[in-house]
Amino acid sequence: MIKRILKLWLKRKMRKRFGESALHFNEAFEWVSDSPMREWKTKIGCISQCWSRTTYPNRDLPIIEINLQCAIRMFNALNK
Repeated sequence: MIKRILKLWLKRKMRKRFGESALHFNEAFEWVSDSPMREWKTKIGCISQCWSRTTYPNRDLPIIEINLQCAIRMFNALNK
């Protein structure tokens, strides 16, 4: 029950930081939420360093893409 409430909080926090329309948002959320809670802050920090914003001429809003493989590599390097 408590972890479910915390997952809602986590999703809201990630949605505010990256936007739910970000490419690979659901995969990044699952990667963070499936880990122990003590690792959540570090994993969100790794994702924060591995995202990019791309603007296309035919779109009004930029597209945010989360590079999950980069975040996973960074997290593994930090934990060695």
